[in-house]
Amino acid sequence: MPTCKRGEVKHFPIVLTTLSADFIERQKQMILTKTSCPTPLRGRGVESGPSVAVHNNGQTFFNKAIIRDYFGTDKKYLVVGFDDERNLTFQALAKVPAKMTEADLFTLKYNEKTGGAYSSLTVLFRHEAVQYDYKGSGNQTFTVTGDKAKASVTIKAFPHSLTAKPVTPRVKKVKPATTAAPSTPAIDSLD
Repeated sequence: MPTCKRGEVKHFPIVLTTLSADFIERQKQMILTKTSCPTPLRGRGVESGPSVAVHNNGQTFFNKAIIRDYFGTDKKYLVVGFDDERNLTFQALAKVPAKMTEADLFTLKYNEKTGGAYSSLTVLFRHEAVQYDYKGSGNQTFTVTGDKAKASVTIKAFPHSLTAKPVTPRVKKVKPATTAAPSTPAIDSLD
């Protein structure tokens, strides 16, 4: 197999083993290439669809797919809408709308390492209309539906609380005790 330069894409058909004449006919109709399969990310498996993660401290994370497909990296403000059916809508804005100030909006901060964005929404979750117990619910991930024209995503039927996922505490590694050799003091001779 020839080597590729970094970033170059080569199309190689995946070799399929044949078992019957029927299978050979289906194989001619269906040829898979490396580029037709999901692209694995380094160390992270296959990229997921758009989702919002709410952590147990109220931090809300928007994954890379939301930023790429809906928000874009030019938006720095977040407006949140909530209706009677408990649909929670996040809309990203590039500038402050008329009759609003920066203090009225949530700030959207981008993480260059993951390609996602985050915002602290603890005030929103404590609001009497929303009343989401983020501490008791633990870290939760929600799938969303989006609207590219409005640069917004919606969590349908946002819950009041969820059962926290089980967390196994990490065991601290014990560092081996190092014994330092006793140092002998230097004695100056008076002779």
